[in-house]
Amino acid sequence: MATSPLTEDRIQFKIHPRVFAALGADLVTNDVVAVIELVKNSYDAFATRVDVAFAKGNGQGRHLDVMDDGVGMDRETLKEAWCVVATPYRLRNPIAAKENKTRRVSGEKGLGRLSAARLGKKLEMLTKSATEPAWFVSVDWSNLSAEETLDNCFATCERFDGELPFKGTGTRVRISNLISDWDAEQITDLEENLARLLSPFSDVSDFRIYLSAPELGRENISNEIITPEFLGHPPYAIRGHVTTKGEVKARYEFNPISEGQHRKCTVTMNWSDVRKQSELAKKLAEDQPGCGPFEFEVRAWDIGPDDTEEIAEHFQVAKKGRIRKAIRAHKGISVYRDGILVLPKSDENRDWLGLDLRRISKIGTRLSTSQIVGYVSISAARNRMIEDTSDREGLARNPAVLAFQEILIAVVRSLESRRNEDRLKPGDRVKLTALLEGVSADDLIQEVSAIAEEDGTAAEVLVRVQDFGSKLELLRDALKTRFVFYSRLATVGTIAQILVHEIR
Repeated sequence: MATSPLTEDRIQFKIHPRVFAALGADLVTNDVVAVIELVKNSYDAFATRVDVAFAKGNGQGRHLDVMDDGVGMDRETLKEAWCVVATPYRLRNPIAAKENKTRRVSGEKGLGRLSAARLGKKLEMLTKSATEPAWFVSVDWSNLSAEETLDNCFATCERFDGELPFKGTGTRVRISNLISDWDAEQITDLEENLARLLSPFSDVSDFRIYLSAPELGRENISNEIITPEFLGHPPYAIRGHVTTKGEVKARYEFNPISEGQHRKCTVTMNWSDVRKQSELAKKLAEDQPGCGPFEFEVRAWDIGPDDTEEIAEHFQVAKKGRIRKAIRAHKGISVYRDGILVLPKSDENRDWLGLDLRRISKIGTRLSTSQIVGYVSISAARNRMIEDTSDREGLARNPAVLAFQEILIAVVRSLESRRNEDRLKPGDRVKLTALLEGVSADDLIQEVSAIAEEDGTAAEVLVRVQDFGSKLELLRDALKTRFVFYSRLATVGTIAQILVHEIR
């Protein structure tokens, strides 16, 4: 016999103030990503310039400033948007406007400001909009986390009548009591990743990033974050677009750095071709991928000693080691949504397509992430199923994202195939002495030593060893072909001598 239900009772959900510390420390994967999120907030505020500065002063100890010339915030925006965790403000207002110009914002989850909680214990923000006086906002994250209820959690806000550090409108976020030491290596990592924030292949003239830090010898000097010139002139490149039906329409180009025959060709694939090549064909939709349309460009380099020296000489780079470091800073394929970086934001996730694992299974003919710099341009309006995860370090796992990844792998595979055609072939006519010179491991030893001096990774050393092994394989085939040719000549010569002798 069924018992009668109890009287309905409702239990209210509550959030403990520790959520500020938890979201700040765990939702943002590392400190570099946290700073990038703050810079992206400046981009969303329609800033044309943002300055990132590490400095000491005013008895506060070391602090980090992120200052922009964006639209700033009025009192209502501070109350209804900035102080509301996971606010839908950007979701409801995806377009920023300033002086009759518009810009698609990069953030929608309303969690970016919590990046400051990961970086330091205190936040001081000065902001000025066009319609109101300046406001000074301060937050002590450690005090918030120590409270027992959100009812006791406040950000102090007061009118600011002093001199502003920026002209007109803008915002300066100052983070003090920094949790990390931010040594020279970490700041260099930040510099390299800030260079990737905007697509290096697009001409973005209305947003510039500057960085200053004592560790870089620039405490009072802000240097603009720029992309090295040579990255715009790769020897191998494939660029094109993908339709909503999964049709790939692209063009491959081979442009030798100094000497050689240039080549261009058209590359086309349909969704059926991509599915047939994929190891995950059974998990992919048959009719269309559900992820397009989008644009892409992938650039590739050979990174042997001779190759980097050739690039350094051609583009007048002081040290050829900087060539590898610049490629390493931008390496892999990056996804940009409406012109701003989506992923990857940290070195740990550069190989989100698994290209290095592919390369190990077929050494010599496949490209590693340390040899390519690529971008994929998507839009929030036309690629709604390509969503990034809350930690900003990956894409949500769904059929559309899976198809998106398989299409990009097919594009890389096409680039690899044509690159191999344009590289030195075993049958090329090369002097025997030149072939034998390639057997020496002297260049490999020098290259590995250079990588070690530049604090490179074991993965980079592995790539060089694999390339050397591939080169030896090509040399072996070339020598085999050459010796077979010579042996045939010798055989023909012997037969000719016998015939001449018999005829005589």
